[in-house]
Amino acid sequence: MPQSYGTLSHLCASVAQESAPASPAVRCEREGSAPYVRPPRLAELGGILTESAREAGRDPDRIVRLYNVMGLITPESRDMFHGPAERWVDTLTTLYSDFGMNTFVFWPSGDRERQSRIFAEEVVPAVREALVSD
Repeated sequence: MPQSYGTLSHLCASVAQESAPASPAVRCEREGSAPYVRPPRLAELGGILTESAREAGRDPDRIVRLYNVMGLITPESRDMFHGPAERWVDTLTTLYSDFGMNTFVFWPSGDRERQSRIFAEEVVPAVREALVSD
């Protein structure tokens, strides 16, 4: 069982110690957000967040678990954040189903207008459909 950190600021500080200098931890405490966390750590940190919410008397299902996704929708699949729309659908449904992320912000790393349109018109509806059918 993961160690209980008790508050979001403790969770943010823990993440910041491993991924960035001290300043993001301070920003995290004030703003309630954490530095970037790679998908393999999401389950561990999500467990800490869930346990902390329960200890505080909050419903963990009501917590917004936002994940920034930066990459490109491309014809070739390079990794989970660079590939065709179908790859993005798989990535986002996995982040939702396996790691509990329930809100996504798409940050295209190039050609922002076109990429945002493809994301909104192709990826988002397909993710919604995939999640309803599960």
